[in-house]
Amino acid sequence: MPHGGLMRYLPRQSEALQLLRGYIQTLENSKIRPCGEAGETICRHVIDLVALAVASDRAIGESSLSAVAAAHLNAALDHVAARFWDPKLSVAAVAREVGISPRYLQRLLVTTGPSFTARVTELRLQRALTLLTGPCDNKRTISDIALEAGFTDISHFNRLFRSRFGDTPRGVRGPG
Repeated sequence: MPHGGLMRYLPRQSEALQLLRGYIQTLENSKIRPCGEAGETICRHVIDLVALAVASDRAIGESSLSAVAAAHLNAALDHVAARFWDPKLSVAAVAREVGISPRYLQRLLVTTGPSFTARVTELRLQRALTLLTGPCDNKRTISDIALEAGFTDISHFNRLFRSRFGDTPRGVRGPG
């Protein structure tokens, strides 16, 4: 079809199209249904990513860059959420998976909230809390639970846990 037609072929390997797919998949998988200002921002990001995907010859505007940044951030956060328990998880590994530089990922994370380490630590602590308070895990050692949650240093885990939840892992677990 001619360049000016209503329909246009988009190559599957187009970065903008892949970002759009990832962003929409993240939205579909999230349990939160944003409304108001958050909903408007998401709509703007989707529109920007669609425009970026179909307008390969246009200059990328600031709003498109924010949509691309949001798509990269969501892809990175999805990867972190899926792999937080892995002790080898790092900024470099996540950035490589998402296709961006580690420094760019760090900047994205800092401008939108907690650092990479803080996000991973919180996910690990929440997982450990869930395992410690679950009905089936009273027979497992606290060390095993900490390791499963992604911690490699048990004393560090204990300090972080007490700081975050105000009690020790053993205290949260209660009598076994």
